[in-house]
Amino acid sequence: MTQKSVLLIVLFYINALRVQSQVDLTKEREQTGSAVVFATISRITESNVFPDDNRLLRRVAFVESRDGLDPSTYREGYCGGIWQVDEAVLLQTQNVTANPQLSAEGGLYERLLGSSLRIDWAAVRWDDLKIPLFSGLAARIFFDISPLAIPPIGKVREQGKFWKSSGFNTNDNDTVERFVREVTLLELEGKSKYPLLVSNKHKQQDNS
Repeated sequence: MTQKSVLLIVLFYINALRVQSQVDLTKEREQTGSAVVFATISRITESNVFPDDNRLLRRVAFVESRDGLDPSTYREGYCGGIWQVDEAVLLQTQNVTANPQLSAEGGLYERLLGSSLRIDWAAVRWDDLKIPLFSGLAARIFFDISPLAIPPIGKVREQGKFWKSSGFNTNDNDTVERFVREVTLLELEGKSKYPLLVSNKHKQQDNS
């Protein structure tokens, strides 16, 4: 093999890696891992559609599916994705009769469509939630329309109660105690805090 051939092969792989690095994994189906979760949350946060969620979205991704690494995350017949959003939960985020603020002028749908995300949420199907960005958005919209306020960052048990009492998680085997245990593990692993690149003009005062 000539030196020129070797150089061409090296350049080919460099270009392939460059293209791969430019793929937005938040829009690719059935992706997993904390990097994908952080990228998804960053995109949602930087859209400036939602107020600060007190790190709840990050915690729920870990509690529900270990950031998609749980083998059952993308099980057959279930489309909830990393945040394990049930179809009933998605339908609530699209129920403009029960939640008129969604489709009102200047409401969440309009803001979402006009943001950097440019998503027509009314057209989203449950199967779309296998895409991390859509799974994360479904969870975030559900939290946003809940009549309950998201508890402060430092109130992990209260966030666990919100996770259950809001109706997001209806599995009887999932308890507030499990939420607390999983979040404690997440904090110990140092994978809880959002990256510094995340900015949000709606960001509220840190309550930790």
